[in-house]
Formats: sequence, C-alpha cells, structure tokens
Amino acid sequence: MTVEVPNIELSTQTAYLAALTIFTPIAIFFVHKSFSPKTRDGKTKHNSPISANRSKLKFEKFKVPGYSFIETGEESTDSRFKCTQVEFHDDENLSATVATNLNNNDDLKFLRNQLKELSATKQEYRDFFVDKEDETEESILANKWWKFCGSAVWLEKYNVHFMVNRIVYSKDAVRSWPTISVLSGQVFDNDWNELTDFKFPNSDLKFPGILPHIIDQGPYHKLEILGAEDPRAVLHEFTNDQGELDQEPLIIFNALRTEIGWKRAMHVYRPLQDPYNITRLSINGLKPRLIEKNWAPFMDAEEGEINFIYNFHPLRVLQCSVYTGECNKVSGPDFNKDPTKNAGKLRGGTNLVPIPASLLPKKLSHRKYWFGIGRSHTKDCGCVNELYRPHAFIISRPEDSLSFTLDYVSSLIDFNMRPETWNGGESICDDGKSVLIPNSISYWDIANTDSTEKPEDYMGITFSTADMHNKLVHVKGWLPHIYLVLDKLESQLIQHYADVDHTFIENKLLGECSTFLSEDYCEATSKLQSW
Repeated sequence: MTVEVPNIELSTQTAYLAALTIFTPIAIFFVHKSFSPKTRDGKTKHNSPISANRSKLKFEKFKVPGYSFIETGEESTDSRFKCTQVEFHDDENLSATVATNLNNNDDLKFLRNQLKELSATKQEYRDFFVDKEDETEESILANKWWKFCGSAVWLEKYNVHFMVNRIVYSKDAVRSWPTISVLSGQVFDNDWNELTDFKFPNSDLKFPGILPHIIDQGPYHKLEILGAEDPRAVLHEFTNDQGELDQEPLIIFNALRTEIGWKRAMHVYRPLQDPYNITRLSINGLKPRLIEKNWAPFMDAEEGEINFIYNFHPLRVLQCSVYTGECNKVSGPDFNKDPTKNAGKLRGGTNLVPIPASLLPKKLSHRKYWFGIGRSHTKDCGCVNELYRPHAFIISRPEDSLSFTLDYVSSLIDFNMRPETWNGGESICDDGKSVLIPNSISYWDIANTDSTEKPEDYMGITFSTADMHNKLVHVKGWLPHIYLVLDKLESQLIQHYADVDHTFIENKLLGECSTFLSEDYCEATSKLQSW
C-alpha cells in the first residue's frame, strides 16, 4: 500500500514522516491554520495546545477496526454486500493516555452557590432549589447535582482551552430525569491546569462560572427537563468591532422551547458576545419537529455560518447562520416525512475538525476533508443491556461543490477506557448500562520537533462517562491512520468520487457497518475488562 507525497511514492509510514517533514512550516497551523496572529516584529505567532509535558505522558496502543470503500477498493454494493468486504484493521498507529478526570470535588458546591446568588434576580434559577428543609447541603450535592457533557475548544489567540459543561439538578434525585440544567464554563492552560478568576477581553464573565443564558420555563412551568442539554463547543473566527480577526467558543445545545409548542430544538450561543441571549436554529422548508438533537457541528463556510451533520446514513448536511439561526440543507436527500427515520445507528458526538490539505497527499487536493468522532447506542451487548461507544469517521466534499460523502467509519472503540457503572454497581453486568460519550475534539496539532525527531500528531478528546464525569484523553497517531484510510491511486479516487449515486449507497452501508462488530467488541471487552 502506498501514499503519495508530491513527486514521491513511499510506503504508508515512510510517506507519513516525509509529509510531516516536508510541511513542517505549515503543519504548526494544523487545526487553526486560518488564524495566525502576528507579533510586533511581523513574525507569525503560534500558541500550541501541546504542552512540553505531553510527550512525557504514557501512551498505550489501541486497535481500530474500520470500514472504507476507498481503503479496500471495494465497489460492490449489490444485494450480496457484506460489511467484511470493506473492513480493515489498524493495530499499530494509535495510542492513548489514561483518562484524566476534569471534574473537581468542589465544582458543584461553587456553582450551586453562584446559582443561589443569581436566583435573587433571575426567577428561573430558583428551580434549582426545590429541596426539603431537612435536607443537608452535603446530601443535596451528592444525590441531586451532576456535572458532565464537558466539551472543550482551543482558542489559539488566548492560549487557553475553553470548556462548556452541563450542570444538572434533579429534585427527585433521578439523574436521567432532571428538573433543570444550565451551562457553565471553565478555562484551562495548554497543560490542562484550570485557570481561576479568568476573564476574556471585552467580556464581563469570570471563569469558572455559570453561563447566564435564558432558560425557557415552559408554558406551564412544569418542573422537569428544563434548560440546556448536550452542549458542544466549536471554534468560531469572526471580525470583531475593531475590525480584527478574533476567536470565540460557539456553543451548540438543545432545549425545549415554548415558541414552537414545547418541542426540542437546537440552539447557538455566544457567551463572550451576549451571555444572556440564545438563538434557536430552524430549517427552512421544514416545520419544527418534536425532537431535534445530535447535530454534529463543523466550520466550512463564510464568517458567521456553521455547518452540521444532521444525520449520517444517509448523510445530510445543514448550513446555518450564527446570527439569525436560519438553516438550509446543502447536501443529502430530502428529509423523511417520519422524523424518527432520520436517525440511524451512528449519531452525533464531537465537533468535526478539518484535515489540512497541506498534510494530505497531492492526489487528495481536489477535496476538503473533516475528521470527527460519533457514537452509537447498542442494545444487548453481551451482559450489558445498553452500550454507548465512540466511532471515528471522515467526511469530505469536492472543492467546488457542497456534495458531502461519508468516506470512513470505525467500529466501536473505547480508547482503553473503562467507564464507571451507571448505578454504582460492582460490575457492568450487575448494572446493565455502560455509557462512554465523546463530547469534543478539544485540539489537534503536531508537536514542535526538530529535524532529528519523529513528528507526532496529538489530539485531545473529552468524554462523559456514566453521565456523571468529564474525562480527557490524549491520543497519538490519527494522521497516519487517516493516510491508511485514504491511500489509493489518484485514478481510482477520481473514479470512486465521480459516481455520486454509488457514494450515496456507500454512505448508508458504512453507517450500518459501524456496529457490525459490536458482538465481537462486547465479547472481547467483557474478558479484557472483567465485566
């Protein structure tokens, strides 16, 4: 198998090193290449999300089975198709650190106290304090409050990670049926040390702290499932009031809204620009549906616009205005009349990050590629009734068209993580539910190395485990894995993408194949982790 670097045909691993060496001056702008602030002497400034300590961490390999019509060269999609025809395995390139817990024991007490102060002037925050007089604060915090769904984004201009969290309160102490949720924000340096009393320029918010956005209390103020759910942060670059290119975290979440008949809708929120107001997203030509959620955000447009994967199989992509909330479908088939049939086995997980053209072989230069991590919900996985696990994926489109394709999806992966049991049982089998949800790709960059060292790409991924904890894992080796996926002769790539009808069918099949090995995963993992 070969990978093409300009004028060179090399083995996959050699080409990977050659590509990184050739493009080192460009590679340092890996994810954030479009924003390059300057120092006073005019030199390009780069605030790397990779600290000096990153290479000192211990990484352990993990295996990734995947599915790709490109990698395997398979083009048959007739009635005899089997997922094994497009299955391949990468056992060498990827490794991950032990997960770091990003939650602090004092977080919930601090945030609850802040909400108590805010409730004096904001009525909706009083819904966080529907407790009995004889309940102690210790008991309330231990049994009725949770912090998870942590989604982070690297802001190069400010040299920090910004993370949004979901803060959940349940008056009945039932985590899966909350009374109300609110968003909070945290700021970390590039070594993931939390910064306290941190303020961004031109913003009055102080971090860590509650994000004081509007919470719709509903037409009847019924105390259940109020507020924001499933927040996701994505990097938004925009022109500020001074005419300068700036950066901010753009937060995506879903919430019930009175104005559309108490249906669940997606929203965008700019906490550093307007900490109180939220913008509901609506799809032109489509009436509000009962539930909208799991949209995977990514940037691929003019300033002020954001894209979403609406669903994976078949692949549908929306483009929305950050300012007005109006959305249009730009790729994929018409929506199903039955909204329950829009979802498939693969659901939205993290934000997507661009794969820079400068780091890809020249034969791929006619397309734009993105990498993301979705998730699946599998039932009856060995002794586990419900299993939530991540899946890596790649989408792309031509440079001159908005016709997106799903090019690759992995099988179930867990990054060597073992989530806590759902109800605190001694084993997963006793508990019956195992939840590992990917929330964000917080950064992806190449370590600054001299010419004598092997350049390495690092990615930070945040997860929620058991809907109770925020975890961070650092991963090495996604770039050579991507080379493995997309490695094909240029003539074969052109032929593959030219057949639009065929790639549409492939999109659906890849989604179905994503959980093809779920039984194998459950059997192997149950032995490895002693379920």
